[in-house]
Amino acid sequence: MIEKLFLSVGAMKAGTTWLYEQLKDHPNIVSTPEKEIHYFEHVSGSTRPIPFAKRKERMIQAIADKNPSYVANQTDRIQWYLNYGSQELINDVWYQDLFGRAANDPSLYCADYSNLYALLPQKGWQRVRQNCKQLRVVYTLRDPLARVWSHYKFHMQFIGKGESILKSGTDGFIEMISKDWFWQHACYDLVLERLSKFVEPNELGLFYFEDFRSKPQQTVDNLCAFLSLNTFALNRKASEPVNVSGDIKMPEEWQAIAIEKLKPTFMALEKTGIFHESWSHIK
Repeated sequence: MIEKLFLSVGAMKAGTTWLYEQLKDHPNIVSTPEKEIHYFEHVSGSTRPIPFAKRKERMIQAIADKNPSYVANQTDRIQWYLNYGSQELINDVWYQDLFGRAANDPSLYCADYSNLYALLPQKGWQRVRQNCKQLRVVYTLRDPLARVWSHYKFHMQFIGKGESILKSGTDGFIEMISKDWFWQHACYDLVLERLSKFVEPNELGLFYFEDFRSKPQQTVDNLCAFLSLNTFALNRKASEPVNVSGDIKMPEEWQAIAIEKLKPTFMALEKTGIFHESWSHIK
């Protein structure tokens, strides 16, 4: 059983990688070498994002062809990857062991980052509860239109079509954003409604991608306060973006299509007051 578990659940392309990179420096937050474990989605969701073959490949990549100096200085990291990728059948014990002694230390948060957790079903959250005594969940929002475009560019790059993003044409864009697995990540209102069923108000923190960019130290200070941890000084590169999609402007026709499709979410967010002042499309 993990004493304190911190889950960063998205939204996708809304600063979760940036958050991972910053919080790795906090003395009371323990992050794994692999940012995205996806364990609770794997054992209880509709997909299996970390099959044995994939974990084994990551393990081999992490330790193969390393020189003696690296091996001597990175024994803990190498051991972590051996634990992560050498076991075919995974379970709660495997998951908890990924955090080592930190799992049993009430002064430390074990941090798990997965955008897929925003869409976890009830049995997924039941599994979360079975694995920790204290839970904190962070959900990061970004300008809905900018996030959809970033997600689209990222996926096109992921499937090897990064050089032809605009060549997919309007029909290709509509087809992609109409896919359920893609669009679920755009519906902040539905995600928040789902989270409210499984996460108590005091366990859920909402933060904004735009604040990560404009006032990183202040925003991380607020996040530390949410976790009841002392703050820490960010490094000088904290204001720089991480995991950036290609710098390609969204065609105006595609913007209009996405905005129309996002209208129910815009209306719901405006009603609840959960939106950033910079999101001009909501006003």
